[in-house]
Amino acid sequence: MRFNSLFRTRFFCLPLRLPWMSAPRDIKPLHLLLEAPAPLGNPDKKKIAVNTLETLYLSADSIVHQYLVSQITLWKHNKLPNHEFVVAHISFGGTVVGALRMERTLELTDEESDNSSSVSFTSSSCPLPASDPITIYTSEDVSHATKGAQEIAKQVLEGNVTIATIIAACSVLTQEYPEYELGSKQCYWFAGLVFRLIAGDNVMTATNPIGMRAGEFANFLNIMQEPELAEQAEAMQPIFETKLREVEHAVAQKLAKERAAAEMQAQLAEAQRRVQEAERRERAAAEMQAAEMQAQLAEAQRRVQEAGRREAELVKAYELKLCELREEIMSLQSGTAPSTA
Repeated sequence: MRFNSLFRTRFFCLPLRLPWMSAPRDIKPLHLLLEAPAPLGNPDKKKIAVNTLETLYLSADSIVHQYLVSQITLWKHNKLPNHEFVVAHISFGGTVVGALRMERTLELTDEESDNSSSVSFTSSSCPLPASDPITIYTSEDVSHATKGAQEIAKQVLEGNVTIATIIAACSVLTQEYPEYELGSKQCYWFAGLVFRLIAGDNVMTATNPIGMRAGEFANFLNIMQEPELAEQAEAMQPIFETKLREVEHAVAQKLAKERAAAEMQAQLAEAQRRVQEAERRERAAAEMQAAEMQAQLAEAQRRVQEAGRREAELVKAYELKLCELREEIMSLQSGTAPSTA
């Protein structure tokens, strides 16, 4: 089975951002979303285990699940023991947001770390627990990841190759082969398999050896061509794919839960809006009814006032008429006609 068929034929259940889609304005660097930046001058503080990266990745903001591995490069240190490692550049919408450095080392004591090369070359008879750290770099300090090393191979990746692919590749190697063995399971083996699992079977056409020296121990190009390594890569592929599907499934479940929570939040907001609208309508109806009652009261008061005015006018007219009748009566009694004005 071809390695790159995994990336050609499968569509991950993660949101896919097409090239014509504009990237959001709030792109955040990888180290801010996965881990706090390292203290000044101490990049080792950003080293984490692959299971920690997996936990951070699954719990991170969903935007991280759309970050893609744009390219991977293989590097070899110039000094003995010529340590090799892989660097993955992470991008989003054409913008580099950071990098991840993957490698196999030894967990050394302070005394051993002062002479790490001798430990590396004398540990074949007694396998030691391997340390497979992943270091998170910002887009600005990616050059620190490759300081003192030269590039051996480079592959530009296309398609939806997410950080889950890195997690799967490193995780299966760490879990299946947890011990450092000089003759087989050392940094060269780890870097070669990680590079191959991520890049696929086009790795040989992508390999670009730079400044390789004859007789160098565990020459990487030769390791990549060894049938044993190819067989191991082929054997690891089903485990790698299973782990990749596991991580993707966990991401899909997380996104589904987030969508369900967002839908519930939207439904709650809609219910609240409807309640507020009903309350507003009730208030408007009550205010309208109160206004109508106020208008009716004002009209009743106006009518009462009008009736009082008319009553006063009738009383005045009655009093005037009564005065006229009295004058007529008095004139009749005196035998004289009433005076006319």
